[in-house]
Amino acid sequence: MGVNLVSGSVPRGNDYFGREAFIENLWQLLDKNNVLLVAPRRYGKTGAMYQLLDHPRSPYVPAYMNVEYLESAGDFMIELIATLRRDRHMARSVNALWEGAKGMGHYLRNLASDIELGDLKVKLREETDIAKNWLDYGSRILELLAQEKFNALLIIDEFPFMVHHIAKRDKAELSRLLRWFRAARNAPGTRTRFLLGGSINLVSTLDELHLVDTINDLSSIPLLPFDADTAHKFIESAMEAREIAVSPATRRRIIDAIGSPVPYLLCVLMTALSDRHRLTGKAITPKMVEQVFSQELMGRAAPYFCHYYTRLAEYYNDTEARQAKAVLGHLSRADRPIARDNLYGIFLRATSEKPSTATTERFQALMLRLENDFYVTATDGHYHFSILAVQLWWKNNYGFQHS
Repeated sequence: MGVNLVSGSVPRGNDYFGREAFIENLWQLLDKNNVLLVAPRRYGKTGAMYQLLDHPRSPYVPAYMNVEYLESAGDFMIELIATLRRDRHMARSVNALWEGAKGMGHYLRNLASDIELGDLKVKLREETDIAKNWLDYGSRILELLAQEKFNALLIIDEFPFMVHHIAKRDKAELSRLLRWFRAARNAPGTRTRFLLGGSINLVSTLDELHLVDTINDLSSIPLLPFDADTAHKFIESAMEAREIAVSPATRRRIIDAIGSPVPYLLCVLMTALSDRHRLTGKAITPKMVEQVFSQELMGRAAPYFCHYYTRLAEYYNDTEARQAKAVLGHLSRADRPIARDNLYGIFLRATSEKPSTATTERFQALMLRLENDFYVTATDGHYHFSILAVQLWWKNNYGFQHS
């Protein structure tokens, strides 16, 4: 029985393929450390988190929350407490937050355990003072969790997005939240572990805010694309599930077409190939791979590719975004890596600046950020797009826009 192709949702169970060693390493890291898991979108980061959630190991009891759209420390604490309240192991600690208060503790204990998460968050926001006194509640809930017989594992997805949103609204509040959070992670007697995940670079954002020291206790681990051997096995298993034979040469062409075996892009391309095979009755060959890749992949995976472009406007300032687009447009048209000095010239022309120590430093910071945000890869002073398919999409849509 092969693996199913999952491109529209998070792969879980047996559909999360080829990451056994990575998951094992993640558990070992969590045994001693709090962890920051970094990967671009659709590399399988959330799937890895769900593996820990679906298959917990003693003494850990995991809970998962996605904080991508949260914009305040109060929102974060409401999300955390609501998530814990819905877990049968952790609900007791949440109920104990209001011990001694009239009515609230009893009220929470008598809320239906299957209350919708959204409804619970509304009640906590409207009928408690968590949003105002978030720091006190955060400290208290972690103290209560430390008294449980199990170790809580709090899995917090898209943490860098939340950091960015709070920073835009109130940098002082973000500083208070992050400094409290670091102290809480390292408090004497704590038994709670944290796994933070992100698909944009957290370090660069915090470095600009002089807050990078608030995450220096985290053990950072990247989730990389499949290696070639795993990619071949994935393609073989997925096609076997659909009762479609593919030759080794065809498998190699699928991997080469994408340029970097990102699980999501493999799924999208193989789904398109399966559809073409079913509609035409023709065998999947290297030639068909080339045709389907050029005719369908860019359209089918458009939201994935568009995200790389639109997030520049959201997470980079206007000058950085203009310079990044110029550099990436130039890189998209290249058939080989480009030297750093050549890209520096593109960087300067984008905003009509002259060479100086200051512009050199800003260029180096921008390239490091593009590298950490998974746009480019640097090798021996030369840069190229990290994913060939993204490069081709960028060239087709924006390659000559910033010439």
